[in-house]
Amino acid sequence: MKYKIANGLQTVSLISFGLFLFSFPLSVSISQIFGATTILSTYPLFFLEKKLKQVWDKIQIPFYTFLGIYILLFLSSIFQSESHSPFFKKFLKQSESGDFWMLLIFPASFLIASIEKNHKTLRKFLFISATITILLGCISLFSEVRIGKFVANGFKYAPGDRLQHFSGSIGPIKLYLPIGMMNTHLTFGGLLGLFLPGLFIDWIQSFQQKRSFVFGFKTILMLIGFIILFFNQSRSVWLGVIYVLLLLILSLRKHLPKISLKTKMISGLILISVFLSTVYFFRNNWLIQRSISQIFQTHNTENQRYYIYKNTIPLLSKHWFIGIGGGNYKDFHWKESSNMIQKEEQLWYELYITPRGHAHNDLLHFIVTGGIFSGILFLLFWGRLFGSFFQNDYNTQNGISILTIGILSLFPAGFFQCYLLDDEVVLPFFAFCGIFLGSSLSLPKVFFDKIRENNLQSTPKTLNNLRFSIIFKKLNLILDKFIISKIDMQDEEKENISHYDSQSLNLDKTETIFNLKQSQTDSSSPNTVLTFNFSLSFYRLKKEFSQKKIIFLKKFAFEKIILHFKKNWNLFLKTICAIFIPMIFYWIFWIPRLNLEPLEVYNRRVRSSDLTLTHEVQNNILKYELDSEEKSPSIFSWINFRQTSNSSLKSSLFKIQPYRLNVSQASLPFQVEGCLTHRYPNPPKPRKTPFSFTIYVPENSINSPKSAKITVVTRDSFDQDQLYWAHGEGDLGTISVNLQKGNNQILIPNFLMDTTPKEFPEGVFFRDFRISYSGFEMERKPDLPKLYFGRICDTVIPIEK
Repeated sequence: MKYKIANGLQTVSLISFGLFLFSFPLSVSISQIFGATTILSTYPLFFLEKKLKQVWDKIQIPFYTFLGIYILLFLSSIFQSESHSPFFKKFLKQSESGDFWMLLIFPASFLIASIEKNHKTLRKFLFISATITILLGCISLFSEVRIGKFVANGFKYAPGDRLQHFSGSIGPIKLYLPIGMMNTHLTFGGLLGLFLPGLFIDWIQSFQQKRSFVFGFKTILMLIGFIILFFNQSRSVWLGVIYVLLLLILSLRKHLPKISLKTKMISGLILISVFLSTVYFFRNNWLIQRSISQIFQTHNTENQRYYIYKNTIPLLSKHWFIGIGGGNYKDFHWKESSNMIQKEEQLWYELYITPRGHAHNDLLHFIVTGGIFSGILFLLFWGRLFGSFFQNDYNTQNGISILTIGILSLFPAGFFQCYLLDDEVVLPFFAFCGIFLGSSLSLPKVFFDKIRENNLQSTPKTLNNLRFSIIFKKLNLILDKFIISKIDMQDEEKENISHYDSQSLNLDKTETIFNLKQSQTDSSSPNTVLTFNFSLSFYRLKKEFSQKKIIFLKKFAFEKIILHFKKNWNLFLKTICAIFIPMIFYWIFWIPRLNLEPLEVYNRRVRSSDLTLTHEVQNNILKYELDSEEKSPSIFSWINFRQTSNSSLKSSLFKIQPYRLNVSQASLPFQVEGCLTHRYPNPPKPRKTPFSFTIYVPENSINSPKSAKITVVTRDSFDQDQLYWAHGEGDLGTISVNLQKGNNQILIPNFLMDTTPKEFPEGVFFRDFRISYSGFEMERKPDLPKLYFGRICDTVIPIEK
């Protein structure tokens, strides 16, 4: 009966897990149902079969390591909570630990993958899942509507649903940001990161075999997958996939398949075609241009990561030991953001729309919320995964672990996005972790676990010590039972014994009995005296053995550690490097940026029909007063700002910058983000001072405009990404001004609002400015004026803080 139940549970768990792999690219809710079924049908197997209990012994260390992170988050939340009544409601709904149950699929998938007869079935499901993911990416690349919303609405478009992000076109064909059935491109990028490295290494292994239809299908699937990832523009996943591929290439460099001259020529032509296609897409796809250019830009706030990290560092310095608790990050981060707004009010909207659900860095977020020990456990968990990677042999077919090697890409990618806090990514991630570890039959336990048996048998001395330890342990148990039984037999005689030695009172119960004077046992029978003497001899022997045992164990433990590191120092070094290289790269990338002041990073949004005009206008928006010796204009990089003197900065301000614009481009209208109709704090106060800004024409300009037409535009101020809705806007009025060299003060007398909204951004609007210049000389290159908006559009009538 027990065997039938176990066999039935194994079948149910395999089927439900296969359906989970099939469904998670399609629907999060359905995949969670199959995931929960897998968990419920798998865990009883750990108790029904003795062999499967050994499987639990192999997975419990990495499982408990990550579970410890959730426990620390819970304890930190209790410590930070003011009252326990709303605590559990907030912890369960908002905390990072609310989805801790997803971790339970980790041992379940490990158990399923550890059964060798399941490998063929799991391999098929993994390929089907990868195919579905890439196919949905292809469909969404050409779809204007979001596929997930479209299917949820009964295969029809519902008015008000947010459309896809347009990214460019290939001739008449329009391209959009591929997101599959997911809600965001980052989530879909995370799923691609889980699949693509495994597809690549599987293709390398198939390359050495006989060509077939399956090999052609794998080739096409892999190439399309990488193309979809390129258009997906998840730069963090780009970094993660590239990092894993480099590790794979280094591991396979001595065993790469031999390539013929014909194959090399074909591969070269393919690479040249890919390169030319990439250049073409880059020139005709503005989203790809933005994604790549932002990697090298210092002044960039498109993803608001600067403000996220800038206001997270103070939390880390204050709460590094126990953390701020799960579910509290948003509130704590907003407190730091409020302090920044009080100093620079023009950052109000920018900081309001900055996502504060997490720190956009897995390691940083777990340390901030759960304390330093959560960060240590997080690194130990990844150390286990990377250790398994370096111990595996990917030069030959090695089960199905190669298909799930993409889990390692989420470690470097997680330094720029919290993928392990995304429900749509973390559940398949833990499932893939179980397959990766469970299917690797050659993998030993984690470094910090017991040494393998072959290590212990490496020297005769170690073998003798092990035998001695086993014999001593058995003898120790016998002595314990014998002495305790003799002590219990003499309980009645102890009552008749008196006049103990004063020093013997400090001894323990057993020592006191064994150190009784001979004169105190004269009234006892000879057999009793003989029993005590015999017990005392055994006790002294036990005590001597105990002392030797302690010395032996210390010596043996030290030798075991030394032996372990001698055997695995290369593996340990590789794992440490694999973990710390992404960390070092992350800090090298962000330290210069985090040294900047918030205003140096902030850029007002500019829109125009010409991308070059947009860039030139953004470069000519100043953030500091022109006549201030202590301020510097925003057109200089942070290096020049730190290293150049104030006088040289001021003189360089009047130097005409070379422009790439022609007169027709410079004459096009552009819209610049203005200021809000209400003042901070929340609830907002109506603004009383008219809007104003300055148009500065350099004195040495050659072909500057003679006039400007300015249209005041009203625009909503809600968070478009949160509501999946675009801002509405409308024209309020137009003025025309003549421009002179030097400062041209522009005062907007009207268009204020005398309302008192309950909460920002309800009832609060922007006053943007659509500007078009005229009066350029057609035969010369135009010189664009510079724009300065003061603190909050108050250059003519300054507003006090």
